Amino acid sequence: MNANGTGNPQSPNCQCPEYQNIFAIIDIIMLFFLGIFSVFSNGFFVLITIKFKKTLNSSCFYLLGVNAFCDMIVASTGIIASIVYAIYGKFKLTRNGCLCFNIAPLTAFHMSFVFVFFIGFDRLLAVLFPIWHRNLAIKSYLSLLCTIAVAVGILLSYFAVIFSSNNDSTMLRCSIADFWNGVYGDILLRICLTLTAAAVFCYILIFIRLYFRKKAPTTQNNVKKLEGVNKSIIIILLIIIFGWICTSISRQLVPIFFPSPYPAGFIIMNCFDLILTFVGCANTFVLYNCRLEKITAF
Repeated sequence: MNANGTGNPQSPNCQCPEYQNIFAIIDIIMLFFLGIFSVFSNGFFVLITIKFKKTLNSSCFYLLGVNAFCDMIVASTGIIASIVYAIYGKFKLTRNGCLCFNIAPLTAFHMSFVFVFFIGFDRLLAVLFPIWHRNLAIKSYLSLLCTIAVAVGILLSYFAVIFSSNNDSTMLRCSIADFWNGVYGDILLRICLTLTAAAVFCYILIFIRLYFRKKAPTTQNNVKKLEGVNKSIIIILLIIIFGWICTSISRQLVPIFFPSPYPAGFIIMNCFDLILTFVGCANTFVLYNCRLEKITAF
């Protein structure tokens, strides 16, 4: 559709509209299955967190559970958008209308990468100050972190609204990823990369602390736990670094080669979004070994 909401949206660089429709169908199918995978994988950990909240009485697991819940909200919009596309064959929402539709998932996305940093920071505190960390008032501690995450999420969503494009044309699709451009996109990219770098730095410090610990655990059980933690840290470092860097670079380069709304660009970005989905799942399953407060010897 064009700016007044009539006709079908076509890319100025797309000389064969029939291929554009095929690209759009492939894109929406990928968006649907990406959402399904993310909802089920993150939903599984949310259920574990709720069911075993007394057994897993750890700030790490609570933070992972909240982060997984945020990822569920973000992924659910992809499912809804794909269903709407399947029913109507096109979107009727303008850019500003789509922004209103996605304001909650967009806020959840902002909160999600804040929690990625908080999870790493929490693990660092558990390693450097294990006794102090065990005696923390978990409810007050988590309330503080969640308040900060919500505040950052709302602030970035506010930036998305006030720096919204003046071109209120009808969207080819309706996804939060389509708003990561302009002034808001630049702000988001800087904050996202800063928090990601800080999270990576936390995990590096954790790895160094565990590697050069003075008193190695003597029991076989603790040795296995520490080996699992070391593997988790290495894997999560690789996934976070390559996941966020690849997606950030792709979102800078893809619009140059495939100006919006060319669906081929959407497909490529969805492929990189799949990496980010695995980042979320990695925070869920790989860091299952992050129960450092249960290791008594450091």
